[in-house]
Amino acid sequence: MADAFLGDTKTDRDFALQSQGYLQENLGITTFMAEVSLAPGEVWPDRVWNALMASRVAIFLMSRAACRSPSVNQEFGGARSARARLIPVVWDMDPSELPGWIAQHQALDLRDKHESYFAEQLERIAKDIKMDKVIGAAVLTAFAGFVIWGRREGG
Repeated sequence: MADAFLGDTKTDRDFALQSQGYLQENLGITTFMAEVSLAPGEVWPDRVWNALMASRVAIFLMSRAACRSPSVNQEFGGARSARARLIPVVWDMDPSELPGWIAQHQALDLRDKHESYFAEQLERIAKDIKMDKVIGAAVLTAFAGFVIWGRREGG
């Protein structure tokens, strides 16, 4: 299971691959990016939906092209249904131009920012993801301990 879902369009593929590479290689965050993560012969809708449902964080690279993409909009809706933390990333438009539900989420605005700004923000997101994983593991461990203790006590 991936740590984060990465939504993009073919138009923004180079930027998406760079983002995915940075998250995985520099920050240790595994990502699901459909075109890269799917094996030949896999059914896109099923696998994408499962990835969305399993992701706590969904990063959407929201260029003007992505805003016009039915797939990206559907994926965003799926991530919203899964109650993932949604992070739209914009660079070629004002965040106020984001469509529908997407506009309701605070965007990471890269316009007029130095390249290092995006890296800093990805590091911040990665830190949050790692903290969520630690908390989730601690809760799971505590629950398992409670169940085992309950069985030993006859409950």
